Amino acid sequence: MGKLTDDMTRLVDEIGTMAEVRGRFIKGIQDVVKEGADNTRKLIIDFKSDINGAHDAFFGTKNSFGGKPSRKKKTVHEM
Repeated sequence: MGKLTDDMTRLVDEIGTMAEVRGRFIKGIQDVVKEGADNTRKLIIDFKSDINGAHDAFFGTKNSFGGKPSRKKKTVHEM
């Protein structure tokens, strides 16, 4: 084989290797982004649950910390 053929063969091998490396790099980025989105989604769900629990405790649908019923939300007629 001549020098040109050897160089072209080497170039094709390098292109294939770089394509594989690029694919793994992009897959890694996608995995990190998906993990971050999953963590954010879980944080939002937990936060909404905490807010709903605080709302229920404050407005009377759950017991307060002392075991006594918490304040009941007044209706328009009771005001």
